[in-house]
Amino acid sequence: MEGFGELEAVELLAIVHSLEAEFYESDAYNTLAGLAEMGRKAASDFRIRIPSLRPAVEALDWCYTFDWM
Repeated sequence: MEGFGELEAVELLAIVHSLEAEFYESDAYNTLAGLAEMGRKAASDFRIRIPSLRPAVEALDWCYTFDWM
């Protein structure tokens, strides 16, 4: 919060949670068997919808596959 201020940090955190929820809208966990394949599919779906966030996709991919382990 120090770099942004409390209000900005709260607003940014809300955006991050919204993007995380959008990433998790992928149905890859229902359609693919392997964790790696699920992560790649969820990441691909997200990149198509929001191409400007490519750097964040790797972290979301990891979280997605970890949650479905």
